[in-house]
Amino acid sequence: MKYEFFIALRYLTAKRKQAFISVITFISVLGITIGVMALIIAIALITGFQGDVQDKILGSTSHIMVSDLSGEGLGDYPQLISKIEEIKGLISVTPVVYNTVLISGPTKSSGAILKGIDFGLERKNSTWLQKLEQGHVPEEIKRDGVLLGREMSATIGAGVGDVVNVLTSSSRLSPMGLFPKSKRLIVTGIFNTGLYEFDSSTALVSLPAAQKLFGLEGRVSFLQVRIKDIFQAPKVGEDIKAVLPPLAYVTTWMELNKNLFSALKLEPASALQCRVDLSPPCIS
Repeated sequence: MKYEFFIALRYLTAKRKQAFISVITFISVLGITIGVMALIIAIALITGFQGDVQDKILGSTSHIMVSDLSGEGLGDYPQLISKIEEIKGLISVTPVVYNTVLISGPTKSSGAILKGIDFGLERKNSTWLQKLEQGHVPEEIKRDGVLLGREMSATIGAGVGDVVNVLTSSSRLSPMGLFPKSKRLIVTGIFNTGLYEFDSSTALVSLPAAQKLFGLEGRVSFLQVRIKDIFQAPKVGEDIKAVLPPLAYVTTWMELNKNLFSALKLEPASALQCRVDLSPPCIS
């Protein structure tokens, strides 16, 4: 019998005259068990909450965003995507066109961010696009369509099958002078990411439709990059910078959501472990 088991057995099976020692031992073991159990449950709850918030926020945005300083959009983006995809640690690189618009529904109008995306690529990594709350993505029908966030749909009173009018800030020349561009789109589906700010202010259309609407044929507003390890975003971002043209720049998810993530104190698992065991590498 091992020494540790011998000592444990000796205190747990004390003689009648030493029964009080067994009671104290039992209470001590029970107290330690409850304490450790409470710590494990607390850490599990915190980790689960952090993970849920991260998934919701990063599920609707990019881990790394490649934009253009000139404001005219990224040209020759297919070649740029090919260069970025050669970098290790990436999941996907997808083009995005976006701008602010005014969307008028059956009951009300609301400002929104209209994003043009490649639905075929986006659905591979976005569960909320794979399982829409209602309807289908625009590319599944012939007529130009739009996806609305659940909260926006409720705000403007538009459901699947309704027609909404999209008014942009860009202008077109007419006999009466310059007029804002507008386009009527049919609502083909309603999505729900679980992130209120995104669901209440975002509408999605196909990439070609957005390029035509905003006058960005052959260009995109930015490239969104998804990576395997989100906490390696700064390092991967530096690798991406090395293959970018002079007027392009990189923004990571940590920079985009700095205030929110600082408030929630979302940290990688290694940082959480540092708080628990204070191992030497964690102590400066």
